[in-house]
Amino acid sequence: MNETEDLIHGVSMPESNKMLKIIDKSQLCGEFLEWLQQRYTLCTVDERGFCPGYVSVQNLLAEFFDIDLKKVDAEKAALLDAIRKETEDVYAERAGQSSGAAGQCLDG
Repeated sequence: MNETEDLIHGVSMPESNKMLKIIDKSQLCGEFLEWLQQRYTLCTVDERGFCPGYVSVQNLLAEFFDIDLKKVDAEKAALLDAIRKETEDVYAERAGQSSGAAGQCLDG
């Protein structure tokens, strides 16, 4: 996929696109991890040995599939900003057209 294909509303979203490419695999893995966590305690290993702890399914999947969730959040925020800007521009343009039309009627 090239850079122009990654643009949505003018925003590059490579990490989000990467996530979309593996959605079917991650869905199945996520279901398995949820099933696993309902039955077993997952542990981490450090210098003290085994340490039971909770890690969210989303974070496990992101780590496994090499998805940077902070980048995904930044891309979402940039996309929302772009959509807000486009919406503001449309409303401003419409407001300018309607006030211009009203002014023409009053002048004429």
